[in-house]
Amino acid sequence: MTLWAARTETDLAPEVAGFLRADDGELLGGHIVGAKATELIQELVNAKALEGGYPEVARIIHGHPTLSEGVMEAARAADGWLIHG
Repeated sequence: MTLWAARTETDLAPEVAGFLRADDGELLGGHIVGAKATELIQELVNAKALEGGYPEVARIIHGHPTLSEGVMEAARAADGWLIHG
């Protein structure tokens, strides 16, 4: 389980929290709670639908500063290369 720990726009929206559940590159699930949660969870839904995992989410370029960077940083943490944590 990887906690959502990112220094992005999530610092400006502390009411948003979440985590990823992953194993051997496979995205098993994710939970995001709070404002904009429905927008943020879509990234994980898309990765799962395309049979991708957290390594793919970690390597996709994300805009900065955005809330979706938090999802990317959680994926990078799961993949072992968290930058802003």
